Formats: sequence, structure tokens, C-alpha cells
Amino acid sequence: MAMQPVHLTPMYQASAERLFCAWTKPDLMRRWLFKSPTNTIERVDQNLSVGGRFSILEKADGRTIDHYGEYTEIKPPYRLAFWLEVPAHFEGRTDVAISFHPTPEGCEMEFIQTGIDPSVVEKKWRAMFLNLADMLLRG
Repeated sequence: MAMQPVHLTPMYQASAERLFCAWTKPDLMRRWLFKSPTNTIERVDQNLSVGGRFSILEKADGRTIDHYGEYTEIKPPYRLAFWLEVPAHFEGRTDVAISFHPTPEGCEMEFIQTGIDPSVVEKKWRAMFLNLADMLLRG
């Protein structure tokens, strides 16, 4: 039986451009992506091009955790896709696709992750998306 994807569609009072930047600019990424109240993001390295790699180093509980992958689609400011591996949190490779849909109120972000049981990651993504909303409000 195939696993259900993680499919989240939060709304933000921000433009597609601002949301796209939050996913692709290292100084913004480190403020919310894989960030929690109990960790720090030590480093974000990336080559923002199709086939380009990224690495986000998280420091938590005395451990360094690497979140890494490769961009598979980049269409600013409406779509971003990549594969992701985080051996410290789950086995194997997952695929993530994010689409940004402008609305009169702001922008809907459609997030789809496949190749992993939603019970492993969905709660963490929901928390990160609240961090993202907070970061966008603070500017």
C-alpha cells in the first residue's frame, strides 16, 4: 500500500515572492526552516539551481544534524521542488514540492512531501510553518 503524502496548504499574508525568498535565501531559511525553540541552525549552504545541492546544519542536544538534498525544480516565485534526506530523523530520500498560489488575502502555500510516513514529519512541518508565519509578520 502506498503511503499518503504530507499535504499542507497554509495561508500567509505575504506575496509569493516573499514566501519563495523564505525558502531560498539562507539568511531567512535559518530563521525558520528546521528551526525549533531548542535548536540552532549553524549553517546553510546552497547552490540554488536545478541539480544544485543544499545543506542545512542543525545543532540540537549536542548533536549536529544535516538536512541535505538537491533542487529538482525552481520556478520563481511560484514553485520549488527538491529531494531531501535527514538520516538523523528518518531513513531514505523524500521528495518535496512547494507551490505558491497568490490570493486576494496573500498567498496559499501548497506543500507536498512524498516518500515518508506523515506521522514522522507532519507535526514538525506544521510547527515550522507557524515559525514561517511569525517571521513574515516580524519582517
